[in-house]
Amino acid sequence: MNESNDSKENDSSEKCHPWGVLIHEAATELRTKHNEFVQNFENDGFNNIDAMKQAFSEILPELYRLQLMSEIGRDPLHRKIMKTRDAFVDGDDFDNDEALVAAVKKRKFLLELILEDRQHFPDEENDDEDNACAPNVS
Repeated sequence: MNESNDSKENDSSEKCHPWGVLIHEAATELRTKHNEFVQNFENDGFNNIDAMKQAFSEILPELYRLQLMSEIGRDPLHRKIMKTRDAFVDGDDFDNDEALVAAVKKRKFLLELILEDRQHFPDEENDDEDNACAPNVS
């Protein structure tokens, strides 16, 4: 393998999804928590299937958050910011941290467009969960 191929492999390993490690750790913790719930429910007299179902119900809100974390990489705004960050790293010799800060500043108008859409944020007078995004668990 020549030197240019080696440097490409190193570049791709450095550009891995920044949330990947956190998502993996969160999934591992949820799996452990689920197993502990199953054990506790079985100790309380539940059969294995019912214990697993009840344990799943207990971790469902956290599982939903984990799903959102894993989907963030497919979000168009997130992808645009990351593409801009990569351009700063490749073209302007920024390190990853300063490139990310610069990319967010450069794409700030996109973030502001989202914040202008007030329907996503309940006002103080009408602060109910009906206006918020929630998992469809029916």
